[in-house]
Amino acid sequence: MAADLVDGLRILKRIGSNFYPGRLTEISAPDIYGIVIDKERGNKPHIFTQEEVLNEAVLEMKPIAVKELQIGTRVCAFWSNQMNYLHPGTVAGPDIDPDYVVIQLDDGDSRDIHIGQVRYLPENYPFVVPDQVHSTELLGSRKRVSTTVTTPSVEKKKKSTNDSTEHKKHTKHKSKKKKHKDCEWSVSVTEVSNSENKSTESLSDDSHASGDFDDQEVDLPPDRRISGSDKSAISAFLPPQHLLWSWADEGHKLSAKARKVYHDSIEKEDETMNVGDCAVFLSTGRPDRPYIGRIHSMWQTSAGSMKVQVRWFYHPAEVEGTAVGGGRVEDIKTEGALFSSSHYDENDVQTISHKCTVNKLEAFTSKGDDDTYYLAGEYDPLEGSIIFMPGIF
Repeated sequence: MAADLVDGLRILKRIGSNFYPGRLTEISAPDIYGIVIDKERGNKPHIFTQEEVLNEAVLEMKPIAVKELQIGTRVCAFWSNQMNYLHPGTVAGPDIDPDYVVIQLDDGDSRDIHIGQVRYLPENYPFVVPDQVHSTELLGSRKRVSTTVTTPSVEKKKKSTNDSTEHKKHTKHKSKKKKHKDCEWSVSVTEVSNSENKSTESLSDDSHASGDFDDQEVDLPPDRRISGSDKSAISAFLPPQHLLWSWADEGHKLSAKARKVYHDSIEKEDETMNVGDCAVFLSTGRPDRPYIGRIHSMWQTSAGSMKVQVRWFYHPAEVEGTAVGGGRVEDIKTEGALFSSSHYDENDVQTISHKCTVNKLEAFTSKGDDDTYYLAGEYDPLEGSIIFMPGIF
């Protein structure tokens, strides 16, 4: 009802065949509202009319106990902590684990899901027909808002009966990321599968410590220093003279059965980058606000793709929220400020442009070098909180 639309209301906004969690903001109530999507870069509200909100959003309601979820209850659920959206489905029954419930998704998949990942849909909510995804779309939304740190972690249940289902869903996730372009929320380069049958890597691990097991050993390609020209969908969109990164070390697996081969460094001509370095990433955004992140890990998938996990920095113009202890972002006078964040993403290694430097304030002199910045503070885009570094003002 229109009377329920109040500032701060937690809702699930339907985009295509998925639901995105967020909060409602009053822009010009009762006619115009904004929806701030959780974990989206910049916390910018998307503007909708009252009618659009009432027709395309539902209240976010969490079940307290599995026993509440009767067979046939309409729900939506996070399939993975790597996804910032929920899939609609129907409760199919309880699981042997008291904290899990079996859900039959509208897209045909079925699995047991932790109750903390489930949200109610209105009673008798209609079946959602899965979106048609076009494999020709290679430029999707930038995942910079997708975090693996601020999302509550649920222990993964290792059941052999779910191995094939997990693999199927991860394949689907890589394809679904292409649909973000249609929503035009943000711009980025995201690698997707070239065909529906192409095997993909698991997205379940956040770092080296998570492991990556599969039922079968996967042999390494003969040359581990694959340039990416034949494996990266991104390379087709780069200029002909653009040099591609290749591995600068032998790499290592986390276990005998691991599918990923982790690497510590990449190179092209006389330039080398290592895990822990800061880098400027290719983007179609504003040139005065390049995407800058710190390389957290790099690996090669069993299909030969070169991947990098990035922890992002934010420019002052992208920071919105309340400062802990006082202060305002607008009062920062020295050019070159960046804010660290807890947002991580996985991207194609070829989206790395070049190395840059992010110093502490005391080591920063001036913005004479375009690739030198300083750390002004910490920013949590989900909570909207800012912590300034001492001496920043």
